[in-house]
This record gives sequence, C-alpha cells and structure tokens, in this order.
Amino acid sequence: MNYEYLQNLKSNHLAIQLLNADNFAMITGFFHYVFNSTAGQALRESEILSRLDDYLYTLNEGYEEPKFPKTAKSYLDDFTHQNSSYLRKYYGYESDEPIYELTPDIEKLLTWLNGLQKQEFVATESKLKIIMTLLKELAFETNLSDEQRIQSLEAEKKAIDQKIKAI
Repeated sequence: MNYEYLQNLKSNHLAIQLLNADNFAMITGFFHYVFNSTAGQALRESEILSRLDDYLYTLNEGYEEPKFPKTAKSYLDDFTHQNSSYLRKYYGYESDEPIYELTPDIEKLLTWLNGLQKQEFVATESKLKIIMTLLKELAFETNLSDEQRIQSLEAEKKAIDQKIKAI
C-alpha cells in the first residue's frame, strides 16, 4: 500500500467515508439496529422509514434541541445520495415502493466493527485465564511444603493417567 492508493481509498471508499462522516455513530448504529438481524435482506421504504423515525426519536429524547433535526425521509435520502450511497435503492417487480439494502462496502464495515467488539472480549477472556493460571501456580509454589506439593502433583498425575486410560 502506497500513499496514493491510501489517499484514493480515503476519498472514494464508502466504508471509509462513513467512518469519517459527522453522523457516523447515528448512521452506523441505525444500520446495525435495522440490518444486524436481517443481514443481506432488503427492506421496503415504509418499514425502514418507520424504524428510522423511531431510532431518531430515541436518539433525540432528552435534548431540548434535537441532535438530529431532519426528518427520517431526509436522512434516508442522504443515505442513498450519489456521493454517499450507503444504501442501495431499487424498485421490486411490480412495486411502486422503493426497496433498500446495504451496499457490500457498508456490510463489510459493520462486520468489521462487530469483530472489533467481539475480539476485545476474547482477548480479555484469554488474559483472565492466564492470570488465573499464574495465580494458581503462585499459590501452589508459595503456600505448600515440599511434601504437600509432591502429594498434589501425584494426585494430578493420577487424574491425568485416568483421563488417558478413558481415551
């Protein structure tokens, strides 16, 4: 990856444009809310507008001046605008109502963001396991006499031998 490629990517890739958008958290949160359980699924305009209206109401709740003052329809139009087409808008067979679905770039972004969240948990869990193992070893080494440690190790050996025989 060279400088020019990365500059071009920053300017033209939809996922990176969304990451840099002023309303990144609102937009991404909405897409996650609506499309997380319906990955790859398309929604009719009436359904997505209803969900977006509810979502905006929830975000604006508790503020004197709304953080997101535009209408749901206005934001939906922004999501499908030529310069920031995060959603693909099309008409189904014999239907007058538009249908919306995530573009592949935005689906990848949501998957990546979900992966970041899960990865932190896995990393934390593995670190806790390491800490617990080290604490057990430390307690074993410092709190027992030599005879007690030998007895404990022999008991572990016997348990391991039984597991081997069971296999």
